[in-house]
Amino acid sequence: MTSPPTTALPDTVHHLLAQGEPWVSMGESALTEFIVEFAPAAVTRGHIARYVRTTTDLAHAGDRMTPAILQRMLRRVRDNGHAVVIPVCERCGRERIIGRGPDERRVCKPCTDALRAENCVDCGQLRLVCTRRDGKPLCNNCRRRLPDAKKPCSRCGNARLVHTTTPDGPLCPECAPGKIEPCVHCGRTARVRVRFTGGATCSPCFDIIRGTRRPCPRCQRVTLVASVADDGTLACTPCAGRPSPFICASCGIEDIRDGKWCFPCSARDAVNDLFAAGIPERRELLEPLRVRLMNHPEPKSMSRWPKRSASARVIRDMLTGRLEISHEALDEHPITQAAELMRHALTDVGVLPPREQA
Repeated sequence: MTSPPTTALPDTVHHLLAQGEPWVSMGESALTEFIVEFAPAAVTRGHIARYVRTTTDLAHAGDRMTPAILQRMLRRVRDNGHAVVIPVCERCGRERIIGRGPDERRVCKPCTDALRAENCVDCGQLRLVCTRRDGKPLCNNCRRRLPDAKKPCSRCGNARLVHTTTPDGPLCPECAPGKIEPCVHCGRTARVRVRFTGGATCSPCFDIIRGTRRPCPRCQRVTLVASVADDGTLACTPCAGRPSPFICASCGIEDIRDGKWCFPCSARDAVNDLFAAGIPERRELLEPLRVRLMNHPEPKSMSRWPKRSASARVIRDMLTGRLEISHEALDEHPITQAAELMRHALTDVGVLPPREQA
């Protein structure tokens, strides 16, 4: 017995077109393809349809109750040049994918973790609680160091953290079943790194698929080809009909990530954190430089630059008032190369006038 065909997709398209821009500009056909890309599964389209029926202006309401899948869709619509309002976190005010937090506010994942964190009774660090000992919070790192956290493996006999408990006793991570299998990507029998890409995936293949953009064999879109479809062929997550495990926690876009965030978002936060330490007058004066750094063509290097570069320390000293913003101050700086790089950058954005050649 087959289920009757669902009307969720045409209903969603109908309701969005009735709301006006930007959906009208996209057109019915493009809008239908757009929704299918984000929601290949019928059940997800049903969730979208139920929410769309409850709102009169999805694109501009900025409703914090907007489901995560629609938050990602709105970000893509904005990236395509349309004016939309993105819901923001109620705690930090940032444009990140938000959901229900422990205090019922609509907050992002970092804020959710921060609200749930407690001071570990052993290390004293503010971290997520893994377990409680005598009613007191214990983080995962400290739990793993407890003597009773390790037990003799029933197969190899070594005292290790328990991965699986069987009728014969506990098994360590090295002896647990399913850890050595043929990789669905390369076919080589190796240790399994992850399984969310459509099957067992070895470490080399996982590192490649999460860090390389390439054309999808099905749709030819250049993206992360990170899944295995039902027929066993490689495909992007929309073509494979799977949720993407590589969605940025900040912008909601599937991309190469730096931890939980894509490199553009990571670079943006790194630059903003660098300038946040400055006094208001200096931040205003150096704003053209901040804009230039935010638009750097290599976000991967820029995400690490503020913490590693001597040039960034020059900017930090200028922002905090320890170093004057002048050619004379740069002349006296002990790190000549960093000072010269900043001189060129500040001159290029108009913060410093060009130095007259003698």
